Amino acid sequence: MSDGDGAPMRARWARTRFMIIGSLLASPPDKGELQERIQELADQEWEHPTTGEMTRFSFSTLERWFYKTRGDEPDPFGKLARKTRMDAGKHPTISVELGVAIAEQFRDHPSWQYKLHHDNLLALAAEQSELGLVPSYATVSRYMKDRGMLKQKKRKKPKVALEPREKRSWEVQFPNQLWHLDFHQGSRRVLLSAGRWLNPWLLGILDDHSRLACHLQWYLEENTENLIHGLSQAFQKRDLPRALLTDEPNSDLGGALSYMTERWDKLTLFLRVPDAPLDNNLTERSLKMAIRLRRASLFYATTRGALAGDVFQALICTTLLHGGNALRYLTSLFMHDKHVEAAPHDWLPWNYEAALARLAAESQMLAA
Repeated sequence: MSDGDGAPMRARWARTRFMIIGSLLASPPDKGELQERIQELADQEWEHPTTGEMTRFSFSTLERWFYKTRGDEPDPFGKLARKTRMDAGKHPTISVELGVAIAEQFRDHPSWQYKLHHDNLLALAAEQSELGLVPSYATVSRYMKDRGMLKQKKRKKPKVALEPREKRSWEVQFPNQLWHLDFHQGSRRVLLSAGRWLNPWLLGILDDHSRLACHLQWYLEENTENLIHGLSQAFQKRDLPRALLTDEPNSDLGGALSYMTERWDKLTLFLRVPDAPLDNNLTERSLKMAIRLRRASLFYATTRGALAGDVFQALICTTLLHGGNALRYLTSLFMHDKHVEAAPHDWLPWNYEAALARLAAESQMLAA
């Protein structure tokens, strides 16, 4: 019955009934065999014309169908079809006043859902008793469809011509060249675990050219820690931009962000080079010694005195870099000046301890 799925209900029932008893009409049973033939048909399962499930029809039902079409009936198919109700197309439960109210409501609100129309009719009937009882939602929707009151799409407002978008000096030509970032306080409060209400802050980082949101995240406070956290998330998602623009680019924070983006590769070098130090404190401390000597060099009387100061500075710095004691090293050099002059390579900051131990051992052997 696939060809009858779209047919009206009356036609589907007539086709099913005719298919079941058609064998009795095409080959009438002999005398005394009618009940046996009908019982065979009643024992079989047939596809229900409405639900599509397999079902059985009783003996009396099949017998009634057969007697409707027996004889010289010119239109057996029409006899098997369901009769049209006398009130088909009519809606006796909807009064004239209620029909007028439905029509007026549809005229004012053609885009409403049928359920919304029904709810409003219930409220209107509660205020105006002359409308009577409002029938069910299915009855109201069927009445409106029969009267051509079909739901219409909401009309869109005509678009107003917009002015050309303003071009600002900081706009760029390609994506990921410039990002904008700023905090905006939310209008809806949230309840914290401590029982305190608070308006959260939204950090937005947008790409200038593509208008893509590189990162959006809510925070409880507007501070530098949350800004750096959100900015690092954007870096991981969209890589490094050429420039950043905040609401106050000349502020200390704006200057720090510009400094970071311009030197990002150098600042993150320790992530790519094994054993790279996290800071340059060692270099800064060694340069501090040179700065002090430069300040003291203003008071040297001769060039030879300045050269001696340079030599002592080199010895002191080298000893400190090797973790030694500069005072003990210089004292050892003065106390063993002849040995230093004879073998200077044995009296360097990293091996002079061995020379001292050797001299001590020789002194003990001579004393013995």
